[in-house]
Amino acid sequence: MKKVVLLVRVSTLKQDYEAQSEELVAFVQKDGYTDAEMEIIEDKESATKLSDEERQGLNKMYAAIINPDNKIEGVYCWELSRLSRKPTTLWHVKGYLEERGINLIVKQQNLNLQRDKGNFDIIFSLFVGLCMQEITTKNERAERQKRHKAAQSGYNGGNIKYGYSYDPNSRIKVYIPHPEQSEIVKTLFELYATGQYGISTLYSEMQSRGYDINPRIIGQILRSREYTGAKIPEREYSEKIKGKERKITRYERTYPPIIGLELFEKCRIVAQENNNNIDKSKTIYFANHLIRCGCCGSYFVAMKANIIYRCIHRYSKITKRECTGNESININVIDSLLWNVAKRLEVDFIFNFNETEIETWQAAINDLQMKIDNSEKHYKIIVENKEKEIKKMIPNLDEKEINRLATGATQAEKQQIEQKKVHFQGEIVRFKALITESQRMYQSYMPMDIIMNEIDKKAALLKQLEKADEKACYDIVHKHIEEVSIFTMSTKTKAIHITCRNLNNNTTNIEIYYYDFRIRDKTKQIYQLVTNYIAGVNGEYIAEKDYVNFEIENRISRPIKAE
Repeated sequence: MKKVVLLVRVSTLKQDYEAQSEELVAFVQKDGYTDAEMEIIEDKESATKLSDEERQGLNKMYAAIINPDNKIEGVYCWELSRLSRKPTTLWHVKGYLEERGINLIVKQQNLNLQRDKGNFDIIFSLFVGLCMQEITTKNERAERQKRHKAAQSGYNGGNIKYGYSYDPNSRIKVYIPHPEQSEIVKTLFELYATGQYGISTLYSEMQSRGYDINPRIIGQILRSREYTGAKIPEREYSEKIKGKERKITRYERTYPPIIGLELFEKCRIVAQENNNNIDKSKTIYFANHLIRCGCCGSYFVAMKANIIYRCIHRYSKITKRECTGNESININVIDSLLWNVAKRLEVDFIFNFNETEIETWQAAINDLQMKIDNSEKHYKIIVENKEKEIKKMIPNLDEKEINRLATGATQAEKQQIEQKKVHFQGEIVRFKALITESQRMYQSYMPMDIIMNEIDKKAALLKQLEKADEKACYDIVHKHIEEVSIFTMSTKTKAIHITCRNLNNNTTNIEIYYYDFRIRDKTKQIYQLVTNYIAGVNGEYIAEKDYVNFEIENRISRPIKAE
């Protein structure tokens, strides 16, 4: 029995192929075919995302042609792109039909394989070229839209990163922290930062606390900088999907912060210290979590084998990042300096401490909490101001659409507010710990002989501090020192900038020290340049630079190799 195939296809489930089928049936009837002679193949599938083997419509067409009960005379399609959008597929189908003497008729482009004969290839080539252009334009448009949504923290489809969901009411479905998963993420980082857990023990601890999380993704979470709100650059990689290699593009984006950058960096240092390639002893390094890399901004980590601190990302196999910074500092040098500076600051703090300090810190806590509580109100004002701007530019939009546009346009401001919230929460924790520790230290050190003068009292305090164990020394260093930066001045000289906290008035100041080979003393020393004023001949005071040296304590020795 003679038959013709009517190939009808729509790309998505939202599209309806009934209208396309009715129009094509009417077109075929004009060529003299009855309904009984028509084999209609209707499918909802993509012509670009699926391979030829996966296209059910094409497979049904081939099955109808090879069916011995049929004598297929022609294949009709409403438009050439309904047959396929892939040029290779279009040419393959054309050649397949030609070999079997089957006509190909395309309604919209008015193409007829048997009627047009020699001109068909030329016309067909033109329409194939248009299909290619349409695919390229469509892909470029889709890529632009995806890149734009990603830049605004919008959901682009696919798996959602653990710890997040998206706001279904926003125009671009912006990411928001998942109420339960974000708390799990925060807890994972806080526990791991203590240094008391590996991945397996951390999973057991989470289970004991009643948290449900797949153990395989814990490591992925702890390595993900995205949780700090940091901008993730665009990258491309290949992935096997259904046995076939596909190129995947991850667009530049930011997620709402769940943890602070400092907490993330602490966890990276713990991971580095858990690495079998570095020191596993219980040695306490005073400068851990303090020295910032001038190149990438990350923390330095102690490398006992070389007796140095260097950037955690310098050729790191753990973080899979490489820092091009070349700064390093001897462990004994910087730890000795930090302890000397911290001792002086601790003595000054205890000597000048009074109960009003606690009131000041409590006021700071209240101020930070107020900023956290008002952050939503702050963002709401930003959105309202943006809505006013949009109303002026596009007065005919309804309120709902204006709000969606304003929300999408203020995502950068929202990210900044969220990052500040995380920072404020960290500061509150620090002030609370400071209050508790200061009360304990004050009660421990201040019951001294009231008849002692200031110099003797400070000397007595210093003597007591010298008895502190390494853990107490570490705590004192981190109590008074906020950050350290290392700068190479020359091949022999390093400048050390120490940001110190003045806890009595809640301010910071930078003290500058040097470490180099001193020609005058023929030794390599840590020193500080100070200005002394000496009386001149005519009673004037002359400024003179002088050195204040600091003793280097050799806490860490280079391992002796066995012969």
